[in-house]
Amino acid sequence: MIELEAQNRGGLMNKFLATFNLQNVYSLSGLAILAAAGVVWGMGIGTPITLILLSVLGIIVVLFTAYQQIDFKAVILLIGVVSVLIIGIRGTADSYNHAFGVSKLWGLGLAGLIGLALLLQPKDNHVFVRDLLLISAVVAAVVILLTYDWQRFPTDYNFVNRIGLTINRLFPIAKSAYRIDDTLGGICVTVMPAFYTEFVTRLERKQKRLTFLFLMAIFFLLFTVLLTGTRSLWIGIVVGAGAYGIGHFLFHEDKRASAYIVGVSSLLPLISMLWLADPGGKISQFLSRLDYRFELISNSGWLIPDFWLFGGGAGSYPGLFSRYILNESHFFIAHSHNLLANISIELGIISTSIIIFLLTLPILIFLSNYKQINFSRFSAENAGVFATFVFILLLDDPFWGGGSIPYLFVPLAFLLKDHLGQSRVNLLRTTITAIIAFVVIFFFNLSLFNRGISIPAYHAHKAYANLELAGFPNNITGFYNPLEKDDAIISSYAAMNQESESPSIDYRLGLHFLREKEFDRAADYLEKAYKNTPSHPGYRENYAFSLVWKDELEAAVEPGKNTNKFDEKLSAFVTWWAEIGEFRLSKRALDMIDLMAQ
Repeated sequence: MIELEAQNRGGLMNKFLATFNLQNVYSLSGLAILAAAGVVWGMGIGTPITLILLSVLGIIVVLFTAYQQIDFKAVILLIGVVSVLIIGIRGTADSYNHAFGVSKLWGLGLAGLIGLALLLQPKDNHVFVRDLLLISAVVAAVVILLTYDWQRFPTDYNFVNRIGLTINRLFPIAKSAYRIDDTLGGICVTVMPAFYTEFVTRLERKQKRLTFLFLMAIFFLLFTVLLTGTRSLWIGIVVGAGAYGIGHFLFHEDKRASAYIVGVSSLLPLISMLWLADPGGKISQFLSRLDYRFELISNSGWLIPDFWLFGGGAGSYPGLFSRYILNESHFFIAHSHNLLANISIELGIISTSIIIFLLTLPILIFLSNYKQINFSRFSAENAGVFATFVFILLLDDPFWGGGSIPYLFVPLAFLLKDHLGQSRVNLLRTTITAIIAFVVIFFFNLSLFNRGISIPAYHAHKAYANLELAGFPNNITGFYNPLEKDDAIISSYAAMNQESESPSIDYRLGLHFLREKEFDRAADYLEKAYKNTPSHPGYRENYAFSLVWKDELEAAVEPGKNTNKFDEKLSAFVTWWAEIGEFRLSKRALDMIDLMAQ
């Protein structure tokens, strides 16, 4: 970023006035309009017409006033986001959760526009825009505190509680199924390394008041994030501080230290794909024992091959995972806690490859232009923000799950804009490097998830899932509508399986007959799927349950003992079967619990 020493020390307004000209105001206005559109979308307080008007107006203002800032990075970001949107629109068009999917695509489109607007800001606006980044983190922390955390405190804080409830009533920020602390907490943690830079800078300049101010801001962000109880954000704080500290303290010995941090961070998404591609492997089993979050992310990898082309549609993850991985029909998993898993399942491998490519773009530009890179002391800040951002994407997905989607490309845009202090880019060399990198990333991902699922099979999986999930509840409770036994899709699905057997089709047909209480037919299909891939949690779990409902309890012991929380799930079925009058099945579940305890 621009050296702060060159800026006026009189605060935001003086900085702005020192570089004032009408063109700069227009480009900032365009960014502000797009940010307003993002807030309107995130709060769910606007109509599609409002979003369209704000988005179009904002991008027109930015393009007409800052078109001369368009460069390689802006073009690549634009092409990448538009490509993902086109794929997303195609995959979501016939999705069971179409309305929610369209809403998420709106958020993704706004994220691309905001990222583009940041890249197109004139040089004189950089410091002012960076200050807005700091303000956005503080605002996010205040909103979390008033609308979520303080509502859990005792009545001693009733006044603050009432303020939070009023804000939540007027602006339903927590309207979606996702918790607000997850979605906004990601902003707070990601931006925190920028606060470290401000604190260190003011400390070195011996500006006592500003040093104290930024120290208090850091403590406020830490306090708010710690109250959320979100472990990924807690660890993100450590990652951000570590990445910033390494870059800052090694800067004097090796000015490329920040580039190394960005490079390592860029490789993590590809390593994550290796993990997702082997959900039943030893690494996945080891991580799953550490925390359920890892098990959830790993199990999501089983769904990616079946929907590899265009995905199941934006917003389809809850239904697909809860239908095909979990057994309890009343259970609900909203998101995978991993951006790449969510994108792969909802928008397909092509979209995931584009996202990974965009995340590797900073280091690709560096490698193509390393002789022209001029590092600055703020490179450590950029590296810290980017490393924290990538980490949060891999162990949580606040920038895809909820109201913070428009923020998705903000950290990347800041890094690309400054790019470790670069002065110029060799266009030809960088373009060739980028093309080769994308091709490698795409075929790497395709090879990982190529399980012999043809394009017709993909469409068959999609049609069958949409049929099954037509009555899927998009909240925490509720049950599914039953399928028609003679539906044409079910018949064609079964016919396709006879021509070329597929464990995933066996599994889905087995689930269908399991829910229809045709347990003999269900067990036949589920047994074939389980024996083909015994490490698949869904195959194993549902095969075990089909044997229990058939009253073959001894045979159910082997798959049952390897099923996570099998006893707890059986206990839930004891109650559930009894509530709907299936006392015979309730007793079988109880008998199975006794058998497993022996």
